[in-house]
Formats: sequence, C-alpha cells, structure tokens
Amino acid sequence: MTNTNTDTYEIDTVAKNLIEQFEMAFMIQRHHLITSVSIGIAVSPRDGIDGP
Repeated sequence: MTNTNTDTYEIDTVAKNLIEQFEMAFMIQRHHLITSVSIGIAVSPRDGIDGP
C-alpha cells in the first residue's frame, strides 16, 4: 500500500515543475514565443467512482 499524502505531494511537485518550465519564453527562428499550460490531475481510486 502506498502513502497517499506522499504520493499527492510528489504529483503536486511534478505538476508545479512542469508549469514553471512552460512559463519561460522560447525563442525559435527569431520568434519570441510565450506558452501556457493547464494540468488536471486525478488520483485513483480517491478521485473516481470506478475504483476497486
């Protein structure tokens, strides 16, 4: 059995790191590109009704 609090913390950390990476502007062939990202996370079975 896994520790849900630890798992949730790790998922949150990875998601925040990904968002931070996309906050940086990119330069491609002299074009300044700005991106954004949205992440939705569901943890099974806690967030679903189809879990065991």
